[in-house]
Amino acid sequence: MSEIKKIAALLESDRAEKQLAAAIVLGELEAKDPAVVKTLARLVLEGTEGLAIASATALEKIASVK
Repeated sequence: MSEIKKIAALLESDRAEKQLAAAIVLGELEAKDPAVVKTLARLVLEGTEGLAIASATALEKIASVK
């Protein structure tokens, strides 16, 4: 399993701090894996306020063109 997939798996954790950390790290890594993007998009809509913001920020970083 790739490191990105290991981090992405934490998005489904029962612990909010792990989900939040994973969203932040995936954004910083600009993880463009379609499954990661799909999960982050779902969390924007369904996550707690903090997780939704972190997920939206991660998606913004992933989508940014450099």
